[in-house]
Amino acid sequence: MQRILGLLNQSNSLEHIVRLSNIETEDDLNRCIADQYAVAFTKAQWVARFPKIPPENVVCAQGTLNVNGLMYYDPKHGICFPLHLFGNSLLFDKTDDDFQRRTCSMISELEQCHADRDYRRLLQPVVSEGTGKIVMQLLLDLLNADEPNSKLYTTIIPSVMAVRAFSQTPLILQKR
Repeated sequence: MQRILGLLNQSNSLEHIVRLSNIETEDDLNRCIADQYAVAFTKAQWVARFPKIPPENVVCAQGTLNVNGLMYYDPKHGICFPLHLFGNSLLFDKTDDDFQRRTCSMISELEQCHADRDYRRLLQPVVSEGTGKIVMQLLLDLLNADEPNSKLYTTIIPSVMAVRAFSQTPLILQKR
């Protein structure tokens, strides 16, 4: 049971991710697939298909027990959200252009939330029962990226308490 919980914890984390920008070759891609990353693109394939979405911000968490789709992750702005793209399959969009339009719109909206210091809205797309470690990492990213301010701290304290309430592991806030 301990091993299963550890693997679930690992798959719902930003600690064990691969960035598409680091997948240069087919060998890199095959190595990622063998290591249980549900990724279907090299950097060049991504850029050819979705040129408006930067591959350095497209990540995949390791999915040992469950399949993790691709996510958009921008630590400078505290942005993380699922792309709803599993392998080559679009879940909610009919075309690649629709996918790019929706994704770019979400990125712009969340960048504006960051600029406005609307941290609760910024965290909304990624918050769920199993994403406590992701939320904690985003909070650390925001602490590292932004000047201390009351809006950030009034978001962090309830968020940390909520994550802690569902966690059996000790809370450790460290800079990387």
